[in-house]
Amino acid sequence: AVSDQNGAIVQRTPHLKIGVVDIKELSEISGPSEWIQFLLRHEINVRVLVPLFINQRLVSILGLYGRNLEEFDAEQLRLLNQLSSDVSFGLNDLSASERIWKSEQALIESESHFRSMIEQSAAGMYVRQGDRFIYVNPKFCDMTGYAKEELLNQQVYRFTTSDPGNLECIRQAWLELDAGAPSVTYVVPLKRKGGEMLELELLAK
Repeated sequence: AVSDQNGAIVQRTPHLKIGVVDIKELSEISGPSEWIQFLLRHEINVRVLVPLFINQRLVSILGLYGRNLEEFDAEQLRLLNQLSSDVSFGLNDLSASERIWKSEQALIESESHFRSMIEQSAAGMYVRQGDRFIYVNPKFCDMTGYAKEELLNQQVYRFTTSDPGNLECIRQAWLELDAGAPSVTYVVPLKRKGGEMLELELLAK
């Protein structure tokens, strides 16, 4: 088999197609070649090229040789055509799987990097789903005095005052975000674990 090097195969054999082998007598091949002359001296007179493609691009050729055309009957050529199609299909599938795997790895690395940045952030951060905390970073825990386990899955309202104006401010901010606002800034009082009140300016996205 011959692998492509900077498109050299395509330049030499632009006529090759998926699922179609190329069979020729060596005497028909133009241009001097020490390799062809060597084969002819050893009574090897026929060459069959089985092209292999990835995403419609010729990437490799399987070369078979014989003494005469009769060695490659119609059934053998059919099987070789099928081999070209099946292997190219397999290479396409492998290429697609590799691309998916690389994308997944890149996503995992990006997520890991992003999470590391948040975990090490000097700003307190949390993520809510509905009205409950589903993520808090270490700095937010430091600010509130609560451990992560004490905050997760707890209602946000539990850690602020029940003043109607305060609750309405929170609900209004959430409604704006749900309506598509890119960000909302609002101020809420936070009850720390020790009982102290802390006024927080929140930038919600």
